[in-house]
This record gives sequence, structure tokens and C-alpha cells, in this order.
Amino acid sequence: MGFTANAMTITKTPIEGDWKWASLYIADLSGAEDCITAVSDKCIYIQRILTCGGSVTDLTVTYGAAQGTGVTTIYIGPIAFPDAGGTVDINFGPDECMKVASGTAFSADASGAGIVTILIKYKIAD
Repeated sequence: MGFTANAMTITKTPIEGDWKWASLYIADLSGAEDCITAVSDKCIYIQRILTCGGSVTDLTVTYGAAQGTGVTTIYIGPIAFPDAGGTVDINFGPDECMKVASGTAFSADASGAGIVTILIKYKIAD
């Protein structure tokens, strides 16, 4: 098994903007959901993603950029959750963030139906 090259960009945390939390609880993430909606002429900076999966079947979750049709550019994933569920905490630390391109939403998609809870710490800035 090899590594997958994804399109994630890590950058210094911008000073402007206030930290916010987005949350999503869903029983079927297989159709993809926007976790953070796009803001015209602004970027989304994500510092932390906490994902909790609880399903009766194995499940993978993928995060990335979206433009109305689900994840179109993969940033992170797929992250595997066994049928017993589990938690994955991705934390870029206080000084760095994952940057989502200007005017683009941040979305999550799963390989099938299953309960997923997502918490995301982010800010909107130039």
C-alpha cells in the first residue's frame, strides 16, 4: 500500500477573523454534505477536525473542497472507521491551518450509510 497525494495546503494561521465551530450529525453521509459553506472572495482556514463514526458496517470518510456536487478535490482521506466505530482527531496546532480555496465550500463524504458526527474549528479570512 502506498501513500495518496492529496491537494491539501497547510499555511500559517491568519490573524484576522474569529474562530468558529461547525458541527454535523448525520445518519447517511454517502451523498456528501457541505460542512462549511463557501464565502465569496474569502478562504476557509481549518485548524481542527474531529470525526466520530458509529456504524454497523465499515465506513470511510473523505474531506475536501466542494462546489455544489460533493467532494471534488480530496484534501484528507479516505479515513477508515471499523464497524465498531471510532474517533479521529486531526489537529494542525495553534500556528497552522489547512486552507480551502477562496469561494469554495468544505465538504465531507462517506463510503456508505452510517452515523457520523463531525466538529470543525475554522475561520474565514482573505
